[in-house]
This record gives sequence, structure tokens and C-alpha cells, in this order.
Amino acid sequence: MQPVFLLSLPRSGSTLLQRLLAARQDGAIVTRSEPWIVLPFCQGFYEEEAITAYQQDLSHAAIDEFLSEQGMNRIQLMRGCLDSIYARYATGSARYFLDKTPRYIFATECLMKLYPDARYIVLWRNPFACLTSQSNTWKQGQFYLGNMMNDYHEGLLGLLSVAENEAIKKIEVRYEDLVENISEEVNRIFEFLDLDHDDEVSTNYKNIQLKGEFGDPLRDKKYQSVTNASLSTWEEFFSTPLRYFWAKKYLDWLGQDRLARMGYDQSEIDSRLSIRRYSGFRYDGVPMLKEYIMKRINKSALGAYRATLKRLYR
Repeated sequence: MQPVFLLSLPRSGSTLLQRLLAARQDGAIVTRSEPWIVLPFCQGFYEEEAITAYQQDLSHAAIDEFLSEQGMNRIQLMRGCLDSIYARYATGSARYFLDKTPRYIFATECLMKLYPDARYIVLWRNPFACLTSQSNTWKQGQFYLGNMMNDYHEGLLGLLSVAENEAIKKIEVRYEDLVENISEEVNRIFEFLDLDHDDEVSTNYKNIQLKGEFGDPLRDKKYQSVTNASLSTWEEFFSTPLRYFWAKKYLDWLGQDRLARMGYDQSEIDSRLSIRRYSGFRYDGVPMLKEYIMKRINKSALGAYRATLKRLYR
């Protein structure tokens, strides 16, 4: 059983693609909603800077000493544990376990060291469309960024690091291309996985029920039919003065080089933003103020926690 990692920003259409790939008639690909299983291994055994009460650096030294007696290291330990977990899903003709966990974009360095021989699917979507969908799904349409901004800075850079790694097997897909031509894009992925084409997945995916509580909360209600209607809804979302100002600043941060690497054009996005600018009105003052206050509180709480650890373990 080989893992295939489907990586993307949140709300990029990864659940749709997951269901499409799992709808093969031969059962070559098995999956579940979102495992998240790699993350605790990476934080516990890989990250040197993780904040723990037991002192991460000392635990790593002790674990390295313990494993070295058997000729092992932490990467081998993690890989062995994860392989045994994925293997439990091997049934019938299954060749691949599709692990779709968007939060892996924060652990891409660790993931690629753990699985340099795995196959990676990088799913791109216009970041402004992702943020619009994320806000509408989780924030009732409010422009309340909070911790979501980590996705669009650190997370995006992690996703780019996978796309730019020439040493791994990967394929890149754009959500915009997927919804316009499902069969062509999905069969391109099947070729990448050394699997035969299956044109029936564009119909059979509607019957796929993903096990697990995590993932798209609307996954069983959406995608009974796939349309391109969602490709332009982000323009209206960023039409208010405050949102437009933020979008312009973020577009500058993205820059033409990053966007081109993802398959998008900065000038086109800028033009589409400008057409609708100042045409809408939403009162974003209260959510933005709340966001600022919570950031200050969290920063103070984190500082106090670190100070306590230093006093206890100095």
C-alpha cells in the first residue's frame, strides 16, 4: 500500500478531487476524510522548535540515543509507524491510500523527508477564491481572517516547496481546470499513478461517502453536479473598500513569480479585483477589531507560557 498525498490550500476543491479519485471501479485508490496522522509525528519527532513542557531538544537527544543502539533514526521510526497504519487500509485490489489533509502544508519539509518516494498531487486554486470560500464556510461571510492567514503565507510557501522539489514524484492540477474538464484532468492523474483511465468517475463520485468527521462540512450535500459557477464569486467578496485594500496588499506579496508558478497571472487578478472595487458594502469593523484583540491576547498568553517554562526548566 503506497500513500499518495493530496496537498492544497483549504477550500481548494480537494474533497471533490478526493471523491473523484476514490470512485474508480477497480478500487485501486482507498481514502477517508482527513487522517491528520502525519502531523503529530512531525511535531513530536521532527520539529526542533516545538514548545513542550518536557523540553523538545532533550527528548530528541534521548530518542536518538535509544534508536541508535538498534541502528535506527527518527525518520525510520516515523516511517515505519505510518506505513503500518496505511497498510491497515489495504483491501482487495487497493494500491494506494490517498491521504488528503490540507494542514500538511505546514509540515511539507518533514513530509518529503519521510516519504521521498511517495507521489504527491498539488492542487492549486486562486488564493482569493480559497479565502472567499473559507470565510463563507466557517465565518458566515465575515472578513475575519484570524489564524486563516497562516494558510495563505506559511502554508502557501510550504505548498510551493513541494511543487518546486524536483526530487519527488508530483503532479500539479488547477481547480479551475478540474471543474471545466473533469475527465481529462482526473485521467491525467491516473496516468501519473500508472493506472488505467476511468471515465466513469465523473458520475460515480456522487456515490462516494467519506468516513470521518473532519473535512468539508458540506461534502455530502455539494457536488451532486460540478459547475464553474464558483470561479468568479471571489470578485464580489473583495468588492468593499477594506477588503479591496487588503486584497491589493496580499496580491503584491504574492507577486507575479509565485502566481505564475501556481498557474495564475497577477495582472489578470488585479484587473478582476479593480472591476468590482468599492461596489459592495459590508461592515467589517467589529470582526477586524476582534481579530486584533485576540491576536494581542494570544501573543501575551504565549509569552507568559514560554516564560513559565523557562522558570521551571532553567
